[in-house]
Amino acid sequence: MIEAELGSELARRRDVRPASLVLRKASEHFAKMMQHPYFARFSWQRPHDMNYNNEMFPSPGPVWPNKLLPIESWLEDNFATFRGELDNLLEKPGLFDALHEAERNAEA
Repeated sequence: MIEAELGSELARRRDVRPASLVLRKASEHFAKMMQHPYFARFSWQRPHDMNYNNEMFPSPGPVWPNKLLPIESWLEDNFATFRGELDNLLEKPGLFDALHEAERNAEA
């Protein structure tokens, strides 16, 4: 996973040759790892699919009854609004990534 993150960062910086080398190695290591019986049970297709929560704590579904979480009904009632706003962001090429990067580097 660290290799994949490094490769992504190099690509983001337009350091294409090193990015391609690191990402290729990450893919090779991931493919070898997925041949191991322990990892073969996961549906991961690429390094960024790896989810350690899934590995350590397989989810049987919601842990608490929905009605015990006061915010649950509000989130469900407003799903269409949230989805609409996300879809609007995704329609503008590069906007979601720019906002993500701005938030990610807010302390800098």
